Amino acid sequence: MLYSIQILRAIAAWIVVAHHYVQIVHGFSQATPTLAFLSNYGAIGVDIFFIISGFVIYLATKNNTTTAMTFAVHRVARILPIYWICTAITAVLVISWPKLIPSTAFELSFFLKSLLFIPSPNPSGIGIYPLVTVGWTLNFEAAFYLIFFLAIFFGKKNLISMIFIGIFLINTIPAKFIPNIQFYSSTIIYEFMIGILIGSFYEKSESKDINIIISVILFSIGIYLLHAAGGASHDPVKNGIPCALIFISIITQEKYFKRLKFFKHLGDWSYSTYLFHVIIISISIEFTKIMLIDEKNAIALSVIGIAAISYLSFRFIEKPISIFIKKKFPLK
Repeated sequence: MLYSIQILRAIAAWIVVAHHYVQIVHGFSQATPTLAFLSNYGAIGVDIFFIISGFVIYLATKNNTTTAMTFAVHRVARILPIYWICTAITAVLVISWPKLIPSTAFELSFFLKSLLFIPSPNPSGIGIYPLVTVGWTLNFEAAFYLIFFLAIFFGKKNLISMIFIGIFLINTIPAKFIPNIQFYSSTIIYEFMIGILIGSFYEKSESKDINIIISVILFSIGIYLLHAAGGASHDPVKNGIPCALIFISIITQEKYFKRLKFFKHLGDWSYSTYLFHVIIISISIEFTKIMLIDEKNAIALSVIGIAAISYLSFRFIEKPISIFIKKKFPLK
């Protein structure tokens, strides 16, 4: 795995953490420029994640001899166990401490649908969000994996075209006629395709690096376009293309990121960071209320707690499962 991608994963995860911290503590308050910025732009991390996912999954599949079933086993093992654990923990907390975690509620049928990535209205009334509310992105990931799984049967030469057709179909026809599938009418799903297209060009390019000046220019254009977009709309044009420029500018400077090993570790832990951060922030806030701790210390407590849980989750759950699956179902 490229160091640059892992570092970008870490950045994406932590700006989402910051975004949700502002939402949980301040609502959508824009009392300061910093809070306004995080409220408006923090969710951009999701767009970066989707582009990374398309890029990584495409290259990992294209460059290995793998069956559709092996692909499915690896993807399920990667996202399912820790997501189920997080969902179960959330369920216990919501039942035993109803006011702890905002914007979610428990019902048994809804809980089961959340586990199975079936889009369903949250009983809290916030919309179509699973029990672990950040899991709405995993509903898209699961749909993308299913499309990718089916596309493999058509051969690697047709992989990109079949994935595009699959994304187009789920984004249009079912979304118009099947109520729960309307969730997939969001065009954010095309950001996986952006990652795949970048992966295709990256795979064919003779040199994986570009001049650092060009990279800085691409990065600057991406930042400017995001600013011009006015916030995170998860639109593949307004957010996806600028994030793609930033992504390209980062991965084409891989040699500069190999020394940043600590940040690479943060990238390794990023999936757990993404899943557990709302729980940790919510508990930290309650603790600081009881202990009468100021907000700066509350932020520090949240950051330390999220990093610690992310490490433990990766070290003792994600990594062992990954090693086991790779031994049982190796990629060639």
